[in-house]
Amino acid sequence: MESTKIRTLGPLLSYLDEIDNAMSYAYEDLVFTKNNVFILQFDESKENAFFVYFNEDCEEQAKKNISTLLTTSSKSKGIDITIIGHYSLKSSESNEELTIEFFPIGDLVS
Repeated sequence: MESTKIRTLGPLLSYLDEIDNAMSYAYEDLVFTKNNVFILQFDESKENAFFVYFNEDCEEQAKKNISTLLTTSSKSKGIDITIIGHYSLKSSESNEELTIEFFPIGDLVS
């Protein structure tokens, strides 16, 4: 039997509320934010640390502004955020499944 990893969301949820970007859904090691502008992924190597992927549709200026906000203001809350790439969300026409593809910084989505 697989063990379930318990992850603490409290500090992250408080922080997201403070920057007016509430969590909309959590699944396994991913935290989806309102409007899916970015997704956070737990960094299993340390507590209160997260990787950030931006939605491929996020405009460059918005991405820069949010990146600056996330990486600077999170430190004072004891949260470590690392921007590592972007993602695309695709829905299947045959069923109700969503597919998330992750891309490191610099890779282009076709």
